[in-house]
Amino acid sequence: MMPMGAAYPLNARVEVLITKVIPSGLLGRVGDRRAIIRRREISWREPNELDAYVGQTRPAVVIGYNPAYDELELSLRLVERDPWREVPTKYRVGTIVGGRVQGLTRDAAFVEIEKGVEGFLHIGDLLPQSVERIEDLLWIGDYVKAVVIEVDPLQRRLRLSIRDLLMERETRYRKELWSRYQDATAHTTVAARVPEQIRLQLYRFWEPSTSLTPVATLRALVIEDDEAFGPGLVNLLKRNGCTVVLVRDAMSALNEVHNTAGGFDLILIDWGLPDTKGHELVHLLQNEGIASRLVMVLDPAPLRHRNDIWHDLQEADIDILLKSDDESCQSGLLAILGELRGAAAHRRHMPDRSHSTLTIGENSSQGRPSPLLDHQDTVQSILDRLQKDTGATTASLVSLDQAGRLGMVAQVGEVFPLDQAAPDVIHSPLGDILQQGQEVFVRQVYASARFERLLAVAPFQSFIGIPLPAVDKVKQGLLLLKRQGVFASRDRELARVSAYVLARTFTGSLLLKSLQPWQGQNLAGQMMASAIHEIDNKLMATKLHLDALQEMVAGLWQQPQKASDPAFLQDMEDSIKAIAVAWANADAVRRQYLSLTGGADSIGTLDINENISDMVRLLQVEARSNSISLTTDLANDLPPVRATPGQIRQILWNLVLNAIQQMAQMKRQGRVTVTTSYRPGSPRPVHIRVSDEGPGIHTALWERIFEFGVTTRKGGAGLGLTICRQAAADLGGGRRIEESFVLWGTTFVLELPQEVRS
Repeated sequence: MMPMGAAYPLNARVEVLITKVIPSGLLGRVGDRRAIIRRREISWREPNELDAYVGQTRPAVVIGYNPAYDELELSLRLVERDPWREVPTKYRVGTIVGGRVQGLTRDAAFVEIEKGVEGFLHIGDLLPQSVERIEDLLWIGDYVKAVVIEVDPLQRRLRLSIRDLLMERETRYRKELWSRYQDATAHTTVAARVPEQIRLQLYRFWEPSTSLTPVATLRALVIEDDEAFGPGLVNLLKRNGCTVVLVRDAMSALNEVHNTAGGFDLILIDWGLPDTKGHELVHLLQNEGIASRLVMVLDPAPLRHRNDIWHDLQEADIDILLKSDDESCQSGLLAILGELRGAAAHRRHMPDRSHSTLTIGENSSQGRPSPLLDHQDTVQSILDRLQKDTGATTASLVSLDQAGRLGMVAQVGEVFPLDQAAPDVIHSPLGDILQQGQEVFVRQVYASARFERLLAVAPFQSFIGIPLPAVDKVKQGLLLLKRQGVFASRDRELARVSAYVLARTFTGSLLLKSLQPWQGQNLAGQMMASAIHEIDNKLMATKLHLDALQEMVAGLWQQPQKASDPAFLQDMEDSIKAIAVAWANADAVRRQYLSLTGGADSIGTLDINENISDMVRLLQVEARSNSISLTTDLANDLPPVRATPGQIRQILWNLVLNAIQQMAQMKRQGRVTVTTSYRPGSPRPVHIRVSDEGPGIHTALWERIFEFGVTTRKGGAGLGLTICRQAAADLGGGRRIEESFVLWGTTFVLELPQEVRS
């Protein structure tokens, strides 16, 4: 007998008589040979009733042979058209394809690219990191996007990779991000949107009169990409005896560190750098053995849920300064400069990083050598030194316990008999300091109701009061009194530094507790960090201008003739206008926040593009903290819709925030894009799309994902998309998943009418 391979070679065309229907397809005979035609090989489309094939003689193609049964495997559909003939030219290596998962094995998935062409996706080609079980990522029916990495038409083998496609996209994104930040004309920050007058004040950051007299020149490197805050830090450091280099990204910083002879005494690092995050740069510097004093300058709000980053900072044992607290930030930096100058007398650099003035380590109460505090210093000696440096008549540390009892913790100079004060003495600036946590600085105290109770205890002419953080629910404050003469701005800064060091003495672990991220599952909590970040910028600008006005008012007391100086009056008017602008901007953020989190909303005509721009601005904090680029592409011809602002903003907020959180969960850098378009003639002509580069959604969940409690995010409540569904329905609109490729990304589309459905 002639061998089967010789009589019926692979791809040979034969005539088959179909004799029987079986569960897996059809049986037939080719001459005296048994043949099987499996269901998938009958037709490119779903075959009709199989009984109709019985008794027919049909042309077929040999695709296999089973020697155990002496049985041919045939295909009817390959006679119609063999799509594999076009595969070598249609799907070259490097071609990006989309398809649907048709089958899964323990270590691979089979993806239908088109009818008759399947790709092979190995478990090792899914993600850059290892995957234990393929079914944890892919389900049958899911859509995927992949790149062709191998083509073998003879074996009908098309190998795919999602991993290579993801890595290529991330590399491209990093290059675009780098070039964007290298281009100064394209570099924009929150500060760039602050009014010009406020920005100029931010650049000045501090009046020259507030700087300390430098003792030793220090070399500092500032790594900060904010166009206002960075130059502000530079000016502050220069006025305090430092030579400063300012760079905007980590790569430039490393070049400066490696190429600067003698290195830097101090390196200030912004956490949100464009090319990497601050804590990652800290690891690089520490691994290279850089002996500089490292200080992280950050806003804690964007890191509210990043426990991993707080842990890294704690392990790094570095100084932390908070942008959101400008008083502590400035005072803390002055204290660090003082410590460096004190240590400079002994050695140029400080390789011992075991303790830090302002750290989140366990031993933060044990500081490095400092002109204000060393291991032998006590609270009394701090007050004694402060009294001598400022010329104060009395320097005191007072306390207020939960029962409302005042106490004297320590005191130097002339006695200030607080124990002899009237019971209502708390209704004075003491109450502002101890109860409200407000700083009080009055150069010239006059007989007034405000100071009447304190003046009854002891006479004084000038007053400084600085609050300290509460310890075990006991509030404390630092008081400086001068019987004759007035305190200068420099004295206030010395008091701030001393209060900072005293606070460190009492509250070694307090900073860590205050920086612990807060968790919020509702919309208000999720938005709060963004709102706080925006408002903080406005408040800081307002504070700087209020300080300037205070200086001007004090100047009028000393030189009344300035009241007739047009230039002086213009400066005052400009500061007042700048405060009004900053207040208006902060109020706008407040109203946006309230409109999202509740309150009465009236229906009206809304500009969708304007609402999207507001949302994107507020969510930039969340996006940037997760290395995500949040962009828009808004149609110019988009008509307005009739709705309540709260409805539209809730929909937009939930869709965009959901996209950011999905990507953040995978720790994936990339883009979230919001686009709008207009389709005249459609019953729902206003279209809003939110596209992300996150994990994608299983096809089986495309409809269920909008149901209450259904979520694909670990720790998610399954509420955000349900709110979107209900709000869209209330507006007569629709929502759907336009496309979603597992492991690649999802696009949601919201379709709205121009009028509210009655």
